[in-house]
Amino acid sequence: MHEQTLNAWLGDMPPMDERAVTVEVVYVREYKAFTEKKLTYAGFDGETIPAYLLIPRGETFPLPGVVAFHQCGYHCDIGKEQVVGKRVDLPDQAYGFELATQGFVVLAPDAAKVGERYDPDLREQWQCAHDHASQDRCCCAHGGSWGQPRWRPVFDAQLAVRVLKGQPEVDPLRLGAIGHSLGADTILWALPFVKDLKVVALSGGGIMKAENEGWMPYALPYEDLLADVIAPHTALFEFAGIKDPIHRIDAPLPEDAAGHMKKKRTLYESLQSAGYAVDLHTEACGHYFHENGRKRAYDFLRHHL
Repeated sequence: MHEQTLNAWLGDMPPMDERAVTVEVVYVREYKAFTEKKLTYAGFDGETIPAYLLIPRGETFPLPGVVAFHQCGYHCDIGKEQVVGKRVDLPDQAYGFELATQGFVVLAPDAAKVGERYDPDLREQWQCAHDHASQDRCCCAHGGSWGQPRWRPVFDAQLAVRVLKGQPEVDPLRLGAIGHSLGADTILWALPFVKDLKVVALSGGGIMKAENEGWMPYALPYEDLLADVIAPHTALFEFAGIKDPIHRIDAPLPEDAAGHMKKKRTLYESLQSAGYAVDLHTEACGHYFHENGRKRAYDFLRHHL
């Protein structure tokens, strides 16, 4: 029933073509720790989706593979670049780069309307959402992951997992995903429809919201989504910043934050007692993928892959 509720909220998602996804290699660059491949593959209705593939050097293949979904944070101009370590001003977002240096094959695609998939009707390629008079023009809110159609990030996530699964360096039975904010939301919505993922790590995403308020169906609170849809088939790690204002850890009032975190910890403890592979880690930070949280996330991924 909960999966049906989520499906109804996402809308009528087009069927996924069962044929292999055609992937083109744009270029190959060699670095000390890994090989970087710039890829493109066809998305919905023929759209081209660009992505980076990071392949560790000096390892014995096949290796576990992880799809690294990027945040938005109104950084509509950069997308996947932050995930693979090309933005020194966002070190907490370089989780794809860090995982590649630890022996994971990493695929980092651009989300809809973000990065190289930008919409010229919304902005110039070099602009971010804060350059506009209203944040309502955020790339993600106009046909992107937070806008209509809501099924688009799920469709894109299915494609990304298939692309990663098809790489010769990847063990198709050891697949995971990681994401912060928009990336975490994407994973959360997609998990019930992407059965190949054995483990995921989320930071600053949908299930850390005290209230759903348009992000998820009111009839589908995160407690039910975790307990009945996700946890039974996927190991899940969540990092939550106690002072995160974006996802209402402190809401509706700052003094309610402790109560909300207690409720969250109680939920995770009950799932662990029931035998589910879940873990929660918190730090006294805001909307930020803290270093300690990232380390715990990587250990969790490694353990379950």
